[in-house]
Amino acid sequence: YVVLFVLTTFYLSVRETKKSAFGIVCGLLSLAGCVVPALARDLLINTLDLFLTAFLYSLYVGGLCGGLTGGDALAKVATWWKNTVVAPFRHVAEPFRSMAGESRKSPHFGQALLGLLLALPVLFLVVPLLMQADAAYESMMTGILDHLGGLVFRLVLTVLTAPLLVSLLFSYRKRLEPPCADNRRERLQMAGTPFFIALLSCVSLFYLSYLFSQLAYFFSAFSGMLPEGQGFTSAAYARRGFFELTAIAAVNILLLLLVLLLAKRGPTGRISPGVKALSLFIGVFTLLLGATAFSKMVLYIRLYGMTRLRVLTSVFMIGLSVLMVSVLFRLFIGRFPFLRVAVAVSAVLLLSVGFADVDRFVAGYNVQAYRDGNLPEVDVEHLGSLSVSAVPEVARLLDDADPTVAESARKVMERWFIRMAGPEFHVEGGVVVDERGFSLRRFNLAQERAYDCLRQQYPRYSSVSEEEAGR
Repeated sequence: YVVLFVLTTFYLSVRETKKSAFGIVCGLLSLAGCVVPALARDLLINTLDLFLTAFLYSLYVGGLCGGLTGGDALAKVATWWKNTVVAPFRHVAEPFRSMAGESRKSPHFGQALLGLLLALPVLFLVVPLLMQADAAYESMMTGILDHLGGLVFRLVLTVLTAPLLVSLLFSYRKRLEPPCADNRRERLQMAGTPFFIALLSCVSLFYLSYLFSQLAYFFSAFSGMLPEGQGFTSAAYARRGFFELTAIAAVNILLLLLVLLLAKRGPTGRISPGVKALSLFIGVFTLLLGATAFSKMVLYIRLYGMTRLRVLTSVFMIGLSVLMVSVLFRLFIGRFPFLRVAVAVSAVLLLSVGFADVDRFVAGYNVQAYRDGNLPEVDVEHLGSLSVSAVPEVARLLDDADPTVAESARKVMERWFIRMAGPEFHVEGGVVVDERGFSLRRFNLAQERAYDCLRQQYPRYSSVSEEEAGR
C-alpha cells in the first residue's frame, strides 16, 4: 500500500489544482490504517480497517485533484461518489485506449509490449532448464510453485480490480467527470418549519415525560445506587440500560441529520430559531443519555470485567456522542465541516481500536483487575476463546495462588500450543524448536509475541507431548 500511495502521489501531483488539507490528512490516516493488520489477528477489526483504508485512499485521491474543495457538503459527497464509484466503471477502457494511442505514436512502446508478451513462452522453456542446472534455484522456484494456488488467486483478483483502480486515477487526472452542481441541497429541502416544529415538539414532549418518570433510574448509574424492589441485578441493570440508551442516541442523531438535510432555510439561509431550539434540546438530551449509558457500561465492566462486545460498544457510544456534538455545531454554525469531522472521528476511533489490539487489552485488563483484587474471579476459558493476542496475558496466571485458575490457564496454554504447532514450530527433546524464520508477508506482531511466550513458558505447561504437538 505504501508503494501504491507513493505512485499515486507522483501520478496525480502533476495536476495544478488546489490540494485539500483534509484529503492529505485522510492519506496520512490511510497509511496508519495499512499497519493495523500487522499488529493483531482480529478478523472483524482488520476487515473494517481494509474498507476504511480504501475509503481514506479514495478521499486522498480526490483531495490531490481538487475534488474535495469548493461547493457545499452534498455536492462534495455526490462528486466523490461519481468519481470513486461510477467513473471507474464508466471509463474503464480509457486508460487502455490511451496506451493504444501511445503505442501508435511511439513504435518503441508497442515493440516493448510485444517483447514482454513473447518473453512468456521463452521463460516456460528456460526456467525448467535452470531448475535442473542448479539446486539452489530449483529450491527457490519449488517454493514459489508450492504456493501457486494462492498466487493464481491473487493474480486473478489483481486482473479484476487493477483496471478499476487505474481507471479511477486516470479519470481524476484527466478530469473526465465534472464536479456536481451545488443546488442539490435546495432540491432536498422540502419540509418547512411547521413540519419540523411539530415533529420535534412531539418527540421532545415524550423525552421530557420519560426523563421525569425515570429520573432516579437514569441517574442511579452516577451514584452507584440500584433501583429497589424492581428485581434488577447489577448485570441486568447495566447491560439493559446501556443498549437501550445507545439505540435512542442513534435514533436522535438520525433525526437531527434529517433536520440538517430536509429543513427549508429562511431568506438568510438559516434554519428557524424554533427548530434550532428543539434540536438543541434533543441533542443535549442525547448527550445526557450517552453519559448515562457510558457510566452504566463502566459499572458493568467494574463488576464483571471486560469483553470485546463491551469495549466495542463503548467506543461506538463515544463516536455517537462526538457525532452529536458535530451535528449541533453544524446547526448553529453554518460553515462547520460536519462531514469532515465525522469521517476523521470515525477513522481515528477505528484506528485506535486497531492499534490497541482489543483482545490483548481485554485480557490484560481482566487479568490485572483479578490480581489486584478488583475482580473476584477471572474467566480463563473466556480469555482462551480470544485470539492469540491474549496468550502473554493468560501466561501470567500459570503461577496463580488459586490452583483452579492456574490449572485452567495451563490447559488454555496447551490448546494454544497445539493449535499453533507445526513442522516449523514443534517440540524436540523436551524443548520447543522455532524454525519459522522471518517473513515480511506473514509477519504479525501479536502472533510473534504468542509464539515467543509459548516457547518460553513451555516448561510450565509441558504436559503437551511431542506427538500431540506434531499432530
